[in-house]
Formats: sequence, structure tokens, C-alpha cells
Amino acid sequence: MDSGSADAQSPGGDRAAVKALSDHEIIELIGRGRTLRRAALLELIGRARTDAHLVQPLADLAEDPRLREDRLFHLVSMAWVAIIGLLGIETPGSRAAASRAFAALDPRDQELLLGYLRVERLEDAHPDRV
Repeated sequence: MDSGSADAQSPGGDRAAVKALSDHEIIELIGRGRTLRRAALLELIGRARTDAHLVQPLADLAEDPRLREDRLFHLVSMAWVAIIGLLGIETPGSRAAASRAFAALDPRDQELLLGYLRVERLEDAHPDRV
């Protein structure tokens, strides 16, 4: 993957570059660094919706402190993205994993995520039902 090309630098290029990677490469990319982390995480979430064996790696990443610190903008962290993705998969295992990752957030981040999801309890969040 040539992350230095102009195409790879565009949002569409990021998605295309990540889509070509194997599941293992995507998981490694998310853990390694920020360059294509967002595109890789979104790709992993999409794949986990149809491939149950990817829920656990997604759950592990959702609890990774690096993702809690990596912010898309001042509120939303990459951990939030992973948690919301797990909630959206809507299986008992993915929702339990989302709950564990949510518990790993600091209390203020938990409060902000619940506000972002417009729910009082994480159990009430169903992001794909809006």
C-alpha cells in the first residue's frame, strides 16, 4: 500500500487502500498508528457486521488506550467509534464488548458518549436504528 500517493491521501483513497488489506493487516494498522486509523477502523466495523470472528479484535481495539486518546475532534475518540460500531452490530457478544469498552472510558468520557448517543444508559443505544 502506497500511503504517499495522492490517491491514498484523499478520503476515497484511504478507503480504497484499506479495503484491499487483509483483516489481520487492518487490525495491525489500527493499533500501529494514526495515519489511516479511521479508515481502517471503519472498514473493520463493516467487516465485523458480517464476520463474527472480527468482533473480538474490534472489542480489543475498543478498549485500547491509544484509541481512547485518539480524537476525531474534541469529543469523539476512536474508542467511541469502535464502541458505536460494536453496538451497531447488535449481537449479544458485540453489545457486551461495547459495555466493557464503555466501562474502560473515564467517567466524563462515558457521560459525553451517552450524550452523543442521546441515551441515558448504554444499553438503550441502538445506533443503526435511527
